[in-house]
Amino acid sequence: EALSVLAQIARDDPKSAAQPSFHALKGAACVLAEDEDCAAKELGSPDFDKEPELGLWRGVTAAWNADWPKAARAFLDGAGYLAFYPPRLRDRFALEAAEAMIETDRATSAGPLLDLVLKDGADEREQAMALFLRGRVDHQLGQLQPALDLWTKVAAMNDRKARARALYAKAVALY
Repeated sequence: EALSVLAQIARDDPKSAAQPSFHALKGAACVLAEDEDCAAKELGSPDFDKEPELGLWRGVTAAWNADWPKAARAFLDGAGYLAFYPPRLRDRFALEAAEAMIETDRATSAGPLLDLVLKDGADEREQAMALFLRGRVDHQLGQLQPALDLWTKVAAMNDRKARARALYAKAVALY
C-alpha cells in the first residue's frame, strides 16, 4: 500500500519525489515489501552515507546479497537506532545484523543484538533464529558443546528454516 501511495505522490508531485527523504521512505517501503531491486536502488544513493539510521535499512539490502562486510558496516552505523523501532522490526534488523557480525568474525558484537531479540519474548520463529545464531557465536568463540546444545534445541523447535540451518551447522561442526 505504501508503495502505491508513493507512486501516486511521484506522479502528482515530481519535485517532492526527487527529494532524498522521498527516496529514503520509498527504500524503507521496498525493504518491508522485500523488493530487493527497489530497495537497493532507492537506498543506494551516496546522499545517505551520512544518515546513520538508514544504515539499518541498507544493512538489510546488503545482507540479502550476502555482502557481509557491507552489511556489518551499515548495521554498525545504525545500531543505536534499534531501540526506537517497534519490536517486530527491531528483531528483524537485530537478527540480520547479528548474522552480519558473525559472518565478518565479530561474534562478540552479535551477542547484544541476539539478547535484544530474546529478552522481549519474540515469536517462535525469531527465537529459533536467535538461538541458532547464538550457537554460531558460541562456535566461533570456541565453545563447541554450548553451540551443539543450542542447535539441538533449535532442531526441536517448530521453525523449518532455523531447524535446517541448526542441523547443518551441527553436522559441519561435528565433522
